[in-house]
Order: sequence, then C-alpha cells, then structure tokens
Amino acid sequence: MAFRQMHAQLMGHGIARYPCAQVLERAREDIVTVSQILGSKPFILGDRPSSMDALLYAMLVLVFEDHELQEDLSSTKYVYPNLAAYVERMRKR
Repeated sequence: MAFRQMHAQLMGHGIARYPCAQVLERAREDIVTVSQILGSKPFILGDRPSSMDALLYAMLVLVFEDHELQEDLSSTKYVYPNLAAYVERMRKR
C-alpha cells in the first residue's frame, strides 16, 4: 500500500514518468549544482545551519548511504569531498 501511494505521488509530481536512467542523470546534475553552491562554506547559506541544511542533509544521506548514485559519488569520475564533509559535519550537529 505504501509503495502504491508513493508511486502515485511520484507520478503526480511527474518524476516517475521518466526512465530510470534519466532520473539518475538529473539527480547527478543536481548533486553537481549543490556541490558548486556549497563550495567551501560550512553550511548551504553560510556559517550557521538553517532549515535548508536540514532538508539538504536528509537528501544527501540517502544518496551517500543507500542509493545507486553512491557508486558514482565514490568513483573517481564523481568526487565531491565538500559534500562528504558537509554530511559528516551535519551528522555531528
């Protein structure tokens, strides 16, 4: 029942209408963008964590720990040390 409900929501938002490969490629592009925005800042909006950091952390934890993108992030092709440090910093917070 939970799967059906989640699938219906994803269809409603439109993301489930794309092939899996295209969804993963868009996610990779988003990760690159987030990495660029974060840069060397400790938190997404500056020196102090915000609600945006809580949201970003929750999403990145899924990517780094339980997702197909994990292989890309740990490969030499896609290396984002600033995101890995950010996740660790947020985990400690």
